[in-house]
Amino acid sequence: MKYTYLLFIILLVSPFIGRAQMVEEHTYPSTMANVGIMSENGGISVIGPVLIDLAVSGRKYAVCEANSLNLYNLDHTLWKSIPLQAVGYATTVIFFISENLFKLDGKVEYAVSYTPASGSPTMYVMDEDGNTLNTINGMYWMYLYKSAPDTTKAITTLAYQASSAKVFALPGNLPCKQCVNNNNLNVGHYGPAAAPMLSDPVPNPANGMAMINYTLPAGVADATITLFNTQGQEIRNYKATQGGQNVAIETSTLPQGIYYYSLRTNAGNTTARKMLVVK
Repeated sequence: MKYTYLLFIILLVSPFIGRAQMVEEHTYPSTMANVGIMSENGGISVIGPVLIDLAVSGRKYAVCEANSLNLYNLDHTLWKSIPLQAVGYATTVIFFISENLFKLDGKVEYAVSYTPASGSPTMYVMDEDGNTLNTINGMYWMYLYKSAPDTTKAITTLAYQASSAKVFALPGNLPCKQCVNNNNLNVGHYGPAAAPMLSDPVPNPANGMAMINYTLPAGVADATITLFNTQGQEIRNYKATQGGQNVAIETSTLPQGIYYYSLRTNAGNTTARKMLVVK
């Protein structure tokens, strides 16, 4: 009787156990070295596909493979392959893969910054056919800022030099899903932020310098970004202000290894993020 009852329980719960298991859908090949793609939460992914939201064509996976930017449908079939001239550069960062943002023609477009091993970076706005829509010399990073509900502007900066920046009016907007209610690290808001936010470091792994972007909520004049090691010991503190957008972390004097950092305000703290320092 006992064994019959046990068998009955196993048969009863086994369908639910099966439904709870993870199922592998697809395996993507290794991504290109030193190439990152901005994700919707403002971080930079260098290890795999990023989920993007296109205004016309909807959700896609974006991944850099074999010197090209490949976009996949949600069933993992290849949708578009766009040539990417990333070979020979120390770092390549792709921003805002979109439709009808930089130009209102329905084509896939994106901003990309190329940084050589020595010398200044150059940013390009490109379309899916390889046409250059704009060239911005000496710029490394791009933010989007909504100055009004239907008005988006792009701000480009040279990382580590906050005084160097250019502002561009854009003809289009991002889909509201990608804007995250008009407010994330790289799509600024014409009103206050609701909570403190902190980005992944760029580049990561870092060798010499890393840039971290942040947003402070309304009513918070300043805060602290604290860097600590794997033992929880505080290594450095950086001041974050309401008018600022990023801080530069000098990593050349840090021992190689894993570090964590968080943004601390009187309105709350962010989840700690990880940075890898290499030599």
